[in-house]
Amino acid sequence: MKEPLIFNRLGSLIQANNSVIGLNGVVVGSPSFVTCKFGNGFDSDVNGKYVDFAQAWPDGAGTVDIWFKPNANFASMGNSEIIGYKTAADRWSVDINAGNFRLIYPTGGSVAVLTASPAPTWLANDLVNIRVVYDNNLIDGGANRVELYIDQVLKASTTNSTDSETNEIRLGGQPSDAFHANGVIDNFYLFDYAITNFANSNDERWGLNDQAILL
Repeated sequence: MKEPLIFNRLGSLIQANNSVIGLNGVVVGSPSFVTCKFGNGFDSDVNGKYVDFAQAWPDGAGTVDIWFKPNANFASMGNSEIIGYKTAADRWSVDINAGNFRLIYPTGGSVAVLTASPAPTWLANDLVNIRVVYDNNLIDGGANRVELYIDQVLKASTTNSTDSETNEIRLGGQPSDAFHANGVIDNFYLFDYAITNFANSNDERWGLNDQAILL
């Protein structure tokens, strides 16, 4: 397996500011670090608590994977920005809007929306795995170029190609600071190729070649 561009455990202020692999995060807003999937994650419980990375989504192909512990039942979440962006330009993002769990992605000089179907039914404090996979050369040789997974189940897909863009990643927020994740975000992986194999995804080290790195 090729190493990730970024792997950040997000389990404490020190961990979030110091990635295991790749660019470090920048913690904003003094979030609490509370129990999540692998030890702790950061709690984006109000606007202004997020972690920035000076890294855009890779061009042409990539995988973004996090664990999320919501602070409310899905039906009560309200508008939430889980995997957000730093500037008001064409962008990737994963959010909840008007009761829909959405992936927004850049395509055709603008953005398009994929909506998870059926909608999640998680309860507060459930542990939820969220993964976005994309490849303009087709994922695993199939028909899709963008796929959204929740708990290792494909929830939305498209054959559309994705555009290159430079909007950097903000976990738990967006530029206007109008929305937050309303939950705890743990273990951020970013790859520059598509990964649809979920074997060992319950192991914190699933995306690492050097399994000893976290021991």
